[in-house]
Amino acid sequence: MNSYENRVYQFLDEQHKRYVVKFYRTTRWNRTQIQEEHDFMLSSYEAGLSVIAPLFFAGQTVLEYRSFLYPVFPSVGDGNMRLITCYSWKR
Repeated sequence: MNSYENRVYQFLDEQHKRYVVKFYRTTRWNRTQIQEEHDFMLSSYEAGLSVIAPLFFAGQTVLEYRSFLYPVFPSVGDGNMRLITCYSWKR
């Protein structure tokens, strides 16, 4: 991912539920900064603000794959975006 921007993708799981995954730039964001952002989103959500909070997996919102840090969010809205299934995403 040689880019100045974070990468954000929407996908469907096997049950056809929509999710959004956001891959952070490895040279710009560290785990502490990302967790601070997530904590703010979670506290805003708990306060009743209209915020889409990251999902928890094994008690954490910041996940890692081959040094890429990312969260997963539930996808909301009407779904008019181009969807990527779990199967086509693995290419």
